[in-house]
Amino acid sequence: MKNFIWAKTLLETYKYLRRVIGSIDRLVVNSGVHSYSVRQYESTLDKMEAIIDLIQRKKHLLAIKSMIEEGVKNLDPEQSKLLVLRYFDGIPCGELAEDLEIPRRTLHRKINEALLDFMDKLWRLGYSVSTIEHLVEEENWILGVYNSYVAKYRNRDKTLVPFSLSKTGRLDKIINSIYY
Repeated sequence: MKNFIWAKTLLETYKYLRRVIGSIDRLVVNSGVHSYSVRQYESTLDKMEAIIDLIQRKKHLLAIKSMIEEGVKNLDPEQSKLLVLRYFDGIPCGELAEDLEIPRRTLHRKINEALLDFMDKLWRLGYSVSTIEHLVEEENWILGVYNSYVAKYRNRDKTLVPFSLSKTGRLDKIINSIYY
């Protein structure tokens, strides 16, 4: 069940990774362009450290994005197509079943099989569940999605435990160090 939840979490958050990475780029550019507005008590070194932290976070998010893309790419074409349409493009299951001219229950079964195969492909590429957990441990927004799935499926598997989220996520700390 944990593999299933991680598969859903990763695929569900994929479509937002590009936006978050783009936001980081804008923050880096804006903080560099507006560096003249650094308050007297802030040093240039502090500002540069914050920019470096943002760039490191971007690299980290790009690694997560690449991992997801690699896992989907290694699926058979039908499974890959289903996951891309459902999670990357966000097509609702009802509409997707209609477009593919298959019963909705069949679509759900095929998607669930593809999700488990996706996690198997990630494992074969060297991404175990613990590796994935380590990759996303500082991304509260991804852990929040995971926790929502844990809450949804916990009645089926009592061993599922949500992650505790830090009060301020990594991005919040970096943004605060640049702008406040």
